Amino acid sequence: GVFDARSKNRSQRRHPALVARCTKHFNREGTDLSDHAHSAQACEATPSAALSAGTDFSVILATRDRPGLFAEALASVLTQEQAVFEVIVVNDGSTAANMAEYEEGWAEASRRLGRRFQIHTLVHRPRGHGQSYSINFGVALAKGKYVCFLDDDDRWTDPLHLQRATAAIDARAQRGAVVDLFMGNQDA
Repeated sequence: GVFDARSKNRSQRRHPALVARCTKHFNREGTDLSDHAHSAQACEATPSAALSAGTDFSVILATRDRPGLFAEALASVLTQEQAVFEVIVVNDGSTAANMAEYEEGWAEASRRLGRRFQIHTLVHRPRGHGQSYSINFGVALAKGKYVCFLDDDDRWTDPLHLQRATAAIDARAQRGAVVDLFMGNQDA
């Protein structure tokens, strides 16, 4: 689904104590801070990414200890054609045993998307923080006009999904309709 980010509550609370690290993080000028040691509060004190103007979609991918399934979901996002989007990964405290496999996929996404790819790893808790918390955490960081959610065990089968969503939303907007939810019909 796609959520109109213009209508979301921008005053959502952030929880810097729960952020273990920001694997990819940029300041306002677009300087990569990911190689510098910085505290969780520093992650929250600066913008999540310096995006180019016109980012249409923020794709939120929440995950925990499922790197194989997550890799398929991320790959389906990376195949999207003719769409301007950012990807916000919220890792809900996966175990160290899974991190190497996650990081392989993250490296490719970072290479392809640059500053439009962010990773935020929450502090490990025995049961995690939960999918709702992780998704809301990602939404609070979103810079796109619309927010998309993709579960780590699903994938988009249509490489033009975001382009078609844009066309459908724009067509309704031209008729004066406000679109605050768009749901695509794809095999999951």
